[in-house]
Amino acid sequence: MSAGIEDYEFKGTIGSGSTGTVYLAHQTELDRDVAIKELAPELAADPAFVKRFRAEARIMAQLNSGNCVRIYDFLEADDEAYLVSEFIDGASLREVVQSAGRLRPEQSLGVLKGALMGLSRAHAVGLVHRDVKPENVLVDQDGVSKLADFGQAVAIGEAELDSMPTGTAVYMSPEQVRGRKLDHRTDIYSCGVMLFELLCGRPPFVADGARAVMRMHAVEAAPKAADINPDLPEGISVMLKKALAKTPAARQQSADEFLVELEATAVAAFGEDWEERSSIKKLVLAVL
Repeated sequence: MSAGIEDYEFKGTIGSGSTGTVYLAHQTELDRDVAIKELAPELAADPAFVKRFRAEARIMAQLNSGNCVRIYDFLEADDEAYLVSEFIDGASLREVVQSAGRLRPEQSLGVLKGALMGLSRAHAVGLVHRDVKPENVLVDQDGVSKLADFGQAVAIGEAELDSMPTGTAVYMSPEQVRGRKLDHRTDIYSCGVMLFELLCGRPPFVADGARAVMRMHAVEAAPKAADINPDLPEGISVMLKKALAKTPAARQQSADEFLVELEATAVAAFGEDWEERSSIKKLVLAVL
């Protein structure tokens, strides 16, 4: 067992995925609940993967943002590796959407704003997330959205994919699908896909099988969100179309630029007090 893991009392399983299993645990010395991700055995036994993950964990520890899940520790020994992080007592955005259905435009912009603020910090310390999606946005009981699961993140400048693209097909950028070198603008595209889904109740591209969806990302124009949700203000449709541009140069060029555009669009559509009506706190509580 990894040195230091005995300091935690495991309380149950939160979830699992391709890179490992996440547990709820209690850190007895500091009297706080934490989330502990145990790397899948085949990954923990791969020295190259563990080395990269350890380096990224050090960068992730710099994500001092209220909109990123904080990293507390990285523990390893033999063929075991654990990432200890902040426990968010709430629900994933995926769970909220599955329970509530399509969000109101104000709510959609509000939750995206939190995710973009987290991305802004991640990009500032040199990370490309590569897997922005509703499952990786956690919302606490106060309605604050936090970007989570940097398990597929890589440093900007090193974000060159293998022959098999990394990420989730529904949210992949065209350059991700094509296996090209990535920068932070791939996350902008994924945010656009997520916003489309929040506003329309479905992602822009739907098909049988991941390969078909990936091909659509690469070559097909996204449908107009207003054709699916006619009540959308024009400004939101324009902003969304820009985020879903096929070429990175045609998108918002940073999370900060996206945030400025989002705020201006929201104020124009809903007034200066738009955030007062954007909370999804009640929707989160309904899931718990």
